Amino acid sequence: IRWCFVRIDFFICYLDADLKNVEECLSMESVVSAQLLDDPKFDVKIDDAKLYCFELRTAIDRYIFGTKDKNQRSVWMRKIGESLNCKLIHEVADYQRIGWLYAREGINGTWFGAWLLLSNRTLFYTTNNDVTHSIDLRKVRCILLQETTDTDCLPQVLEQGPYLVIDFQKGTFYYQSWNLAETECWYSSIRKANRNGSRLEDQQLYNYDVPVIVEKCINFIYLHGTLLAGIYRRAGQKTKCEQVANHFRQDAWSTQLPPDIYSGYEVATAFKIF
Repeated sequence: IRWCFVRIDFFICYLDADLKNVEECLSMESVVSAQLLDDPKFDVKIDDAKLYCFELRTAIDRYIFGTKDKNQRSVWMRKIGESLNCKLIHEVADYQRIGWLYAREGINGTWFGAWLLLSNRTLFYTTNNDVTHSIDLRKVRCILLQETTDTDCLPQVLEQGPYLVIDFQKGTFYYQSWNLAETECWYSSIRKANRNGSRLEDQQLYNYDVPVIVEKCINFIYLHGTLLAGIYRRAGQKTKCEQVANHFRQDAWSTQLPPDIYSGYEVATAFKIF
């Protein structure tokens, strides 16, 4: 058990409740990210009480802490965000991850320091003029780690490696953190947040806020199912209906509906699942 104290410039851990014996003093200037830890591997109990964990990362170390109260963890994350002096913290009530890294707008852009904040399925970010923007991750077409080449002009970091690419309908952003582990952690967190849910409102969207599955299914039915009797009443082949639904859940953007494989009945039935 440790007693911790956070202020605008330090995160301090004490060995005693009187806050006299310091065990660790972490400068907030050295913190490159903070995140919630909800992975089952961090399910820890002390005195039969579940711990709700969060993590602070520097360029070379990571520190994991836990509280017995989930709401208390949210308060800690809020205070940590404020002590990092990140203006994005004022955009949201709760967040899953926050951090500083290098960013680039477009393939021909220049690298600059930026803040990222992940809150549910929205990614907030600052640009090189310190303006705050947000990305609805349901509208992101592609998230990947791209290997570097000899011709890439990259920022000076501790460990070169693949950089994070986020391709959405208004442009493409490139991100690279101080080390490979941190870049990969951002990739994993954003991919997880980008994952489709079971409800229609959780599906990927076009820029005009229409779910991709809606437009693709309606277009298919218009072209290949208009003349079919009972197109929305008759069920299609169960296996194929499940295939279509699963493809859309995994990645609606890349889902193809070949008319020689799927009939209007299968697509209409899969559509109704959502």
